[in-house]
Amino acid sequence: MESNPSDQATLTDALELLDEWGTQARAIEKNAIVSISHAADSKSAGKQILGGVGEGGIYALVSYTRAKGVREYDCDECGTKGCEHLLLVLSRHFGVKIGELRRLHASANPVVANPNSLKQTAAPDSGNVFAKSVEAKIGRSLTPEEREYTDSVEMLYRRHWAARMITAGALEPFMTSGVLESWELVELWPRRPESAWESWVYLSVFLENRGIKVPSFMRAITPPEEVAKLAGDWQRQQALRHWEEGLDGLLEAMERQVVRPRVGIRLVLGHDLARVQCSRESDPGWTNMTEKQFADTAAMAEAGQIEVSEAARFILGAIAPHSISGQLSYGRNDARERLGRLLLNPILEDEILMPSGQPVRRSPRRLEWKLRRDEADTSDYLLELGFEDGESPPEALFTAGGLVNCYVTSDAVYRTAPLLRLDPSVPMRIPAAGLLSGRAVQLLSGLGVSLPEEVQGKVQRIEPSVQLQCMLEERSGEERLCVRAFATVGEDGEQVYAEKGWMALKEVSQDQDRIIVIEDSRLRQTPGVLRGIGVSRYRIQDEYWDRLIGKRFPEEFSAWLDELPEGFVVELKGDLASLRTAVISGTLQLEVEETSPDWFDLHVALSLSDTELTKEEIKLLLEAKGKFVRLKDKGWRKLEFEIDDDHAEQLSELGINPLDLNGPSQRFHALQLAASSASALIEAQAREGILRRAEDLQTSVTPPVPPSIHAEMRAYQVDGFHFLSYLSTNNFGGILADDMGLGKTLQTLTWIAWLREQPEFAGKTVLVVCPKSVVQNWLSESARFLPGLNAVIWRGGDTRNLKTVEESADLVVINYAQLRLSSEQLQSIEWGAIVLDEAQYIKNPSSQTASAACCLRGAHRLALSGTPIENRLLDLWSIMHFAMPGLLGIRAHFNKQYDSRTDVLARRRLAARIRPFILRRTKSQVAKDLPARIEEDLVVEMEGTQSQMYRAELKLARQTLLKIKTSRELDKQRFNVLTSLLRLRQICCHPGLVSDEHGHEESAKMEALIDLLEPLIERGQKVLVFSQFVEMLTRIEREVDARNWTSFVLTGETEDRGELVDDFQNHDGPAVFLISLRAGGMGLNLTAASYVVLFDPWWNPAVENQAIDRTHRIGQTQQVIAYRLVAKGSVEEKIRQLQRTKSAMAGDILGEESFGKALTLNDFQFLLED
Repeated sequence: MESNPSDQATLTDALELLDEWGTQARAIEKNAIVSISHAADSKSAGKQILGGVGEGGIYALVSYTRAKGVREYDCDECGTKGCEHLLLVLSRHFGVKIGELRRLHASANPVVANPNSLKQTAAPDSGNVFAKSVEAKIGRSLTPEEREYTDSVEMLYRRHWAARMITAGALEPFMTSGVLESWELVELWPRRPESAWESWVYLSVFLENRGIKVPSFMRAITPPEEVAKLAGDWQRQQALRHWEEGLDGLLEAMERQVVRPRVGIRLVLGHDLARVQCSRESDPGWTNMTEKQFADTAAMAEAGQIEVSEAARFILGAIAPHSISGQLSYGRNDARERLGRLLLNPILEDEILMPSGQPVRRSPRRLEWKLRRDEADTSDYLLELGFEDGESPPEALFTAGGLVNCYVTSDAVYRTAPLLRLDPSVPMRIPAAGLLSGRAVQLLSGLGVSLPEEVQGKVQRIEPSVQLQCMLEERSGEERLCVRAFATVGEDGEQVYAEKGWMALKEVSQDQDRIIVIEDSRLRQTPGVLRGIGVSRYRIQDEYWDRLIGKRFPEEFSAWLDELPEGFVVELKGDLASLRTAVISGTLQLEVEETSPDWFDLHVALSLSDTELTKEEIKLLLEAKGKFVRLKDKGWRKLEFEIDDDHAEQLSELGINPLDLNGPSQRFHALQLAASSASALIEAQAREGILRRAEDLQTSVTPPVPPSIHAEMRAYQVDGFHFLSYLSTNNFGGILADDMGLGKTLQTLTWIAWLREQPEFAGKTVLVVCPKSVVQNWLSESARFLPGLNAVIWRGGDTRNLKTVEESADLVVINYAQLRLSSEQLQSIEWGAIVLDEAQYIKNPSSQTASAACCLRGAHRLALSGTPIENRLLDLWSIMHFAMPGLLGIRAHFNKQYDSRTDVLARRRLAARIRPFILRRTKSQVAKDLPARIEEDLVVEMEGTQSQMYRAELKLARQTLLKIKTSRELDKQRFNVLTSLLRLRQICCHPGLVSDEHGHEESAKMEALIDLLEPLIERGQKVLVFSQFVEMLTRIEREVDARNWTSFVLTGETEDRGELVDDFQNHDGPAVFLISLRAGGMGLNLTAASYVVLFDPWWNPAVENQAIDRTHRIGQTQQVIAYRLVAKGSVEEKIRQLQRTKSAMAGDILGEESFGKALTLNDFQFLLED
């Protein structure tokens, strides 16, 4: 085989790499896995080689290109300058080991060999074998999304099969965002997987441990026992590796765990110095230490390398920093003071020895200073140290003065009066004249010495008065605080506090008859007082201290004034003087103004102690919320008002924030104000008027259920009807916020029936606005519970058309889209009552729908919503703005007043504010009134393409049935007729079930299902959704996943049903379980859900009951509510009627085929008739 010129150039490049990277390449060549994934040679693109090197947990991808004499290197581990990985790939390209490259070059005939001829582990084969194996397991072709997933598994295997540790970025196709950083290293498999399938099993274990969802098509074909086995093997291998890796470290730690030698330390007092001695276990005797021994011992004790007592550690810590030899001489003042602290420390007993060799003895006797006349010269006095009984102390080894004062002898330690710098070993001689000065008296008094009577009689003590002059001064555009400190001493003495301390401006007058003693405690306090206000710079020329003032200056200065010690007099000039009287007190009052019959605007007002403040100034103080405000020409002011706990509680119960003094007025009804104890804060005359008005109103409205209602109402439903009657009687609007399934529609229809009995309601029409998916349900429920009511659906049109409908109907039903699009026409009519069903549709107050709803005109307004607050408190404001305009104030104030995270009482006030106008009962609250199971049909109306397709299919079915005259002919055509019925039922579910080209069309049932699920998911509920069509479940799953709701799917293809059920039962949070009616109708326990949706009716109600019983069974602690979606005017309605007539047959659990065989020709004609 002849060589290629490009191969010769490539070989030359390989030799250059060998010169630079040969050593590194040889080091890893033996264990490296080298593969060539692509090699090409063309005139246009030149020579291209792609490969990989796996070694030591790293898999490097390498590319080599040589075109038109230019070469390019790239390695995703090392960069573009060449590396050992590139050298290995090129040697594999030529089919030789690294050491054979030079021989190959010398032959001048480089020939590219089969790279797999070397005896190394080959790279994975190309081609997505994994996808083919998956298709074989599931028995069908993969969807594009599934194919993309399997391609990612195959690519992961090909690129990283040789590496044990890989970066998390390589797992991006399988991960949810935020689980791992892309640069983190993860261990995916403990050994090289032998196939892409084995790599997938390892990957599925990794994903499951991380809580990452595996696609259902892969989960169904991944054997749990294989996953469990690999997971167990992996964990054992990891545990073994971690154990072996940790052994070296544990053994090293064991070696370091040597027994620490115990060393004894003591301090021995000698006649001239104190020294540290030690004893060791190897040498129990006590010995002095050399400098090195002492330094080593102190260092080892600090490092924990020797074991010493706590007392010994204290001795070493006190002496080592100040002595290199462990000795302290009594001749040094600092050494004596340090020894004094050790001697007086109670924890040091046996560790300190006196010169006698005995442990230190602390005598209880105390030495005091004594002043006595000198017997040899009576004109002098002697100051000496002695005991209280006059006895002189023994000779001292040394004395210590300072923070501690002690007198140390050869056998005891005595506490003493302050020694200062006095030498207690020699009495101090003081001539009698030396006692006649104020400073001498001050010193002796401080030492506790009793003065002679002739001296004491002349002593006059003077306590200076310190004055602080404070003013504000502006310099260079900055305002500064200036403080001048001076003291008055006696009658004529003056001092000023300057940079170097107190300076006498004028001395106190002295005379022979008195000894002036200045008590200087206040003078000593002055530096700290000035530091307290932050003045630190002294201006010599002006003789004052100053500082720059900031935003918090008034608070700081006011607090400083309050904390000044006694005896300091402060003179404040300018605006500073206002800080003495800056606090303005206020008391709360409630001001009311009647704005309409029975309605009052209420405002929290203040009565202030300062009556000279303007409205603008009061507003500034309120906005400051208790902080200082500097008012022009008035200095600083701060508003403080106290409200006792009782008044605060009363206002909170009314829904008012007592601190919201600057907000707008709030609207209240007379009944609210009269019933609140907070009415005591209202002016007496206004309060009496409110009470009189409230007496005229009806607070208890309990009319009987109208006879026109055809329903057995439960007790809580009657209470709900009475609540609505109470609202209307008092001209209120409100919200009925019962849980889904508690009968809000029935309560509302009962209220409407009662309204129609009232004379003032005669001839008026009720407008109901609801989601499109429940429009038909309002007509069905009206016909069922209030058959005398003329309820119609307005399909749209001009104002004239709407007026005609309104005049002829008792109840008009529209959807929210019509409300938005026909707002002007709807506003032109004065409705008797307006009902918003699923009122959370107007939760966004900025939406056109909410605006249109609030502009409707009607005497009574009612909002129905099981979730009046879905995401934020503003949802409630928007709904209440429709029902009771103005009750919760303007939007901006509502957010500030009630949606504050820092105000813990905000939600409580809001609840109190809306309590008279909202009624909410949960299933658990009315459990005693509920049956264990509630079933409800939700009727939807098909439109557009779905309706057209249904009518066309119905026409074909009828044509087939018209040809059948006898039962025998029916038996021959039964399959065709049942197929037509099946197609009709599929179209009722979704047009895409019978025609792929109509898969994008809208489905009335799908829209109704989403409307039903949304509030349940918001409330954290779990829901079961049954359908007999697996393809329908797939479509529902896509809609659920698009909303980021958690879903589970169980069909006939599901293998590990038990694990799936456990996952659903134990899932924390809301979830939707999509179940095939055939696969999941029996044998499952799903008590975690209390809501069931039957998406399409089954022929046999017994099968539907089995589905509902998946959650309505032993272990269920809540009421179960089941919804059945039925398409209006369709074969589904006929099936429901047929179910009732075939009750005997329904007693058995029959399949579709059995039930279909039991249908007669009359049954089929009934199903397909108009």
